[in-house]
Amino acid sequence: MSPRRRVFRLRPPTLKALGIWHRRIGLTAALFIVFLSVTGVLLNHSDTLGLDRRHAQSEGLLDWYGIDVPAPPIAFAADVDWIGQIGEHVYFNGAPVAGRHAALKGAVAVGDYRLALVGDRLLVLDGSGARIETLGPEHGLPAPAEAIGLAEGRPVLRTDRARLRGDADLARWRPTRADPVWSAAATPPAALRAAMIRHYRGQGLSWERVLLDLHSGRLFGRWGPWLMDLAALAFLVLAATGTWIWSRRRNDRK
Repeated sequence: MSPRRRVFRLRPPTLKALGIWHRRIGLTAALFIVFLSVTGVLLNHSDTLGLDRRHAQSEGLLDWYGIDVPAPPIAFAADVDWIGQIGEHVYFNGAPVAGRHAALKGAVAVGDYRLALVGDRLLVLDGSGARIETLGPEHGLPAPAEAIGLAEGRPVLRTDRARLRGDADLARWRPTRADPVWSAAATPPAALRAAMIRHYRGQGLSWERVLLDLHSGRLFGRWGPWLMDLAALAFLVLAATGTWIWSRRRNDRK
């Protein structure tokens, strides 16, 4: 007689066993649901909250994204104040000056004002670093100016042809034989240097981008999107098992 063959049949899971797994998956998925809901709501109101205009300043977060400065800061002393630059951003005592600017060539203090030579333009700042005006060749500023200095309390610009001293209103620049003290780059205090670097790095990382990366999982590296895919799969499993449990209980009642 030939031996009997055993037939293995897959039995559907019991209602109790399926219910246990449904709860376990549900508890895990609930964390992702809360996470995705919160980030999604914030992203929907990104314009209202100004998330695209607000930038992250956390050193750890900036390091995680690998955002760094393109070159060491350059700075000039103007009396007791410091005017520096990283990239196209100019800073007054570590705080940013509005706008984007050409290369910073020097800075001097004239009375209550601070003058910063950036490219072929002269930034006029008040004692708190607020920009009063920007003077250029169209305002009578000699160009191209290579350096700025002080002579007898007046600003002096050096071009490739002459030295020109400005009047009290900075409207006229006349040749001078004075020997000015030229503004020279120097090392700013460590705290100001750190503030400049922190601000510059943060300008490349808006909170909107951080939330988008959180929502998609990209903030967690190469495995982050896969983690979010698993969460989506868990939602599908919950929908399927929940429907199956509901249908079984409905049939039992009948």
